[in-house]
Amino acid sequence: MAAMSTIQLSDISLPGMFRCTNIDCVGDAAVQLKRLGVCDGRAIEVMQLGDPMVLRVVGARIGVSRLLAKTVRVEPSPQAVAVTAAIGADVRTGDTTVIGMTSSFTDSEVVSHA
Repeated sequence: MAAMSTIQLSDISLPGMFRCTNIDCVGDAAVQLKRLGVCDGRAIEVMQLGDPMVLRVVGARIGVSRLLAKTVRVEPSPQAVAVTAAIGADVRTGDTTVIGMTSSFTDSEVVSHA
């Protein structure tokens, strides 16, 4: 299976399921993320975009600033890739292709699944 590309958590443009692949910070920021449950290999559900981003990690809903989210690299979960491929969406860019047409979603157009 080919390796999936990673993206900064702050660059995600559609809610969905992701897996943390790397945290690129040290000190208090790294400790804060780990206390919130964000660590390498952990499943992260992006529930709402914006600042702060609303995430579900280990069953808890947390808010993470976009500045802190820039230090977290994620990849779409295999289930998310399968579902979005079936409907023609790209979870990394927010683009959806339907019968040859492409539309992009902005943060204000995304509805929380809370």
